Amino acid sequence: KLNKVFKMEGNSPKEGETVESPQPQLLKQQSARAMTSERSEQIKRMLRKKLPQVIKNRADQIEKNAIYARLCVLDAFQGRLGNGLATNSKKSAFIFRIFSIQTSDILLNTVVISCALHTLSVFAEPDKGCSASWLMYLFHLIVSLIHLSDVALKMYYEGLWVYWSHDWQRLYVITITLNFLDLMWNGCTYYTNPLRPVVGLLRARSGRRFFTIVQRMIPGLTETLTPMFVFLVMLMVICGLMFDDRLKELSDAKFASYNWFWMIYTNDTYDNLLPYELVTDWSYVAFFFISIYLGQKFLLSLILGATFDTFRDFTKKQLKDERIKQLRGLVKAFAALDDQGPPTKKGPGGTGVISEAVFCALLSKYQPNITPEEKALYYELIASGAGSGGVNILQFLNLRDVLNYSFVRVRDSVAMQISEGFQQKFDAYASTIIIPHPTSWLSICQEILKKIQQYNIRDWINFIDVALISFGLYDMRITGVTPCVLISLLYLVEFCITLIAKEGKIFLIFKNTEHFSWDFVIGFVGPILTHFFYAISPLFGEGSGSGIFSYFIWFILWNKFLLAVRFLRCMRICHMNKDLSTFINAMIDVMPLFCQSMTFALIVTYIFAMLGNLFFGSTIEKWDSPLKAMVVMNMLFLPANFVTVMEEAMEMVHPLTCIFFSIYFILSLLVGNLSLSVIIEWYGENVNDNSNDARDAVQEAEETQFKNIINRATVRKSLSGRRETVSFHDIRFSKRASTDHRVKLVGGATVDLESLKKAQKEANIDLVAFYNEVYRHHKDVNVEVQFIRMAKDSGACTVKKYEAGSALFVANSPAECIYLVIEGDVLLFNTSEDIDVQMQAVAAVGYEALQPKGTYCLTCTAETELTCLVFTKDNFTMDMESELAGNLMRLVFKSEAQYEVMLEDRKKQKVMHRRSRMKSGASFALTSGSATTPSSTSHPSGKSSTPSGKE
Repeated sequence: KLNKVFKMEGNSPKEGETVESPQPQLLKQQSARAMTSERSEQIKRMLRKKLPQVIKNRADQIEKNAIYARLCVLDAFQGRLGNGLATNSKKSAFIFRIFSIQTSDILLNTVVISCALHTLSVFAEPDKGCSASWLMYLFHLIVSLIHLSDVALKMYYEGLWVYWSHDWQRLYVITITLNFLDLMWNGCTYYTNPLRPVVGLLRARSGRRFFTIVQRMIPGLTETLTPMFVFLVMLMVICGLMFDDRLKELSDAKFASYNWFWMIYTNDTYDNLLPYELVTDWSYVAFFFISIYLGQKFLLSLILGATFDTFRDFTKKQLKDERIKQLRGLVKAFAALDDQGPPTKKGPGGTGVISEAVFCALLSKYQPNITPEEKALYYELIASGAGSGGVNILQFLNLRDVLNYSFVRVRDSVAMQISEGFQQKFDAYASTIIIPHPTSWLSICQEILKKIQQYNIRDWINFIDVALISFGLYDMRITGVTPCVLISLLYLVEFCITLIAKEGKIFLIFKNTEHFSWDFVIGFVGPILTHFFYAISPLFGEGSGSGIFSYFIWFILWNKFLLAVRFLRCMRICHMNKDLSTFINAMIDVMPLFCQSMTFALIVTYIFAMLGNLFFGSTIEKWDSPLKAMVVMNMLFLPANFVTVMEEAMEMVHPLTCIFFSIYFILSLLVGNLSLSVIIEWYGENVNDNSNDARDAVQEAEETQFKNIINRATVRKSLSGRRETVSFHDIRFSKRASTDHRVKLVGGATVDLESLKKAQKEANIDLVAFYNEVYRHHKDVNVEVQFIRMAKDSGACTVKKYEAGSALFVANSPAECIYLVIEGDVLLFNTSEDIDVQMQAVAAVGYEALQPKGTYCLTCTAETELTCLVFTKDNFTMDMESELAGNLMRLVFKSEAQYEVMLEDRKKQKVMHRRSRMKSGASFALTSGSATTPSSTSHPSGKSSTPSGKE
């Protein structure tokens, strides 16, 4: 600074010359020159020139990071990490294009649909040989080319050896190659018919998961079946030792073991082991049924339970591996966005937090059509009300759950406009309708309605209605009146009682859809209209007239219409009965899982049916066509007539065919019972989730959460000062349910320390340290909440409320109490420093009460309305347990440490404020003096100069 001053005066010091400090007057002159308006304009010009470029460079960097982070997020959601979009984006554009095509949903759906059509086309082909149609050959050729192109594309960007290193990809390429060779050799895929569905099973990710788990379970299943084989050997020996005189065949070990095996599993050999002549032998009958109950109902059930436990363990491990992959991908995406930390060896370092602008840039790339309102709502969802602090890496790991929410504006959805508009008009019109009714009956009808609801009279009416329609008793006449008329009258009486009890307001009746809904209206009005048209039908004659009117009369008189409206009337019970409603909702939720499990079972059945058609089709009539073979294998899957069909094949083809049927039986037993166990487990979870109380609680929690998000987003946008117009007025939200049944089996995703350690490689910060810091903060909050609850329950404190401005304690007064602020703010005034510090809940003040004969050092007043827990010395020493007292001391010391930090900050602020005031006063004096001095001259460089004698 001294050299600059001398250079400006033209007195640069020579080498070795000692520089003397300039006079204070000279420094004031230079300060005055630096504060001129020309210097200010020069700085402004520099900012106008450079600052937009800096902003543009930062915006370009954010956009570039967001593009790469989007690829990482897509890879994380699709389970690709080492060979995904992000990795291949760094390769050549051609390789990246090949990868994008091969992993696109379009190619995936094309392969799966073509595989399904190829599988079903076997039933349209000749029973033996290939079709002579060139269209069928062209279809086979197109399917084979689609599958080969899928393999070729993946081999190209992965490499042959990397592709061949995966088990399922080896099976995939072998299956496609055999199909193509069969097509080239025979003109159709005849010998490889069993392999047709394998392509789609391996290409679809869900099918590949299930196939992988079943493949790993087969070795464990053989170990699980060992107790059953030991039990069968015991039965065979007991039969040979004790009952061979009752049934001579039991002396043959082959007969006994063979029949007992299939008896335990299929019940098909019942007549062989218990013939009619032994029914009266009580000892053998007792042995027979005890063996059945022990083997079939006990051991087999245990084996199936163990099989399900094994399946769940493998599923849990598989899902955990996939979640770790997703976690690593999201950490990689966050590291690409977080580039504001100190540089590291791997590249830009991170801070563990990204701003709202960076997160919104990622959303813009991930969903190009996203609106500003959706960005704001997604940010509030993922930031969890963190304010302007941004999104930290632990919050970012919940991105998939956040994106499951969808927001729709009513004015952008035609269907929602029509639905809500019609509902509003209907409600407005219906609310004006009041049907005349006798007011004297009001109290009586209200009491009757309470009794109807108390004793579930509506359910009993519906049960009778269901029984009548089930047994066809509607039209049976009883003294000239049909049960249908009686039920309709009961519905009419119920409706009239409810109408009078609701004071004739029809809107209040139909607003409660639990008891009155559209199916009730149709079911009630339909029979009345039907009876009316039956009554007037002689006037028209059945089918008389012509045109549309005749067809309308014929339709109304049609018995099927009457059956339909009666059925709709019965279905009201689905709304009224809570248990039935919960059951139906759980069934609807379980149905996709059931279809998925049965699809895999059908694929197994199809494969063995086509093998049976190839092996037995030329010898046994029931196997000579694919359709017949499929029917037989579905019958065996139940199982039904299993031993009969197997023994027929053993007799007419070869005895070793029993191996074919045994393998199919084990697989069908595994897949069928495993699917049943999974569905039962899923159903149990859904019954709990779909109960009325659970649904209402979830819906209420989601609505409350959405309102809070809307409020936070509105406040944030109003305070941001941005020019864009954002409105959250008519936005509706919904949440997509997970279609992955494995989540119900093993639980939701949680981020733990072990998972973060495995993702450290992709991070640019220390994940373990960041996790511990956040976890410690949340743990402290939980400890504070738990302490407040326990302190209130123990009675070792007093809850007091203070108005704003009232004093809790005054400096230099005796310290008798500790105040734990749980609501509101307090102001601590330090008289010696003349500084006040504001502290918020949860804060413990008055630590001096822990000292014997202590006095308060500060003055504490209520800044706002205050709620405190007041602890006296007696409460602390005599009433509180040791654990509770220790937690109180911990809160006191923590609050005191926070006060010391805030006090130092306030001191620094006070000093800086004093200096700024002094500088502003000095600059004002300098500028005033230079403006009023007539002898001031202009410096050749454009700076003003003042004579040395002037100030």
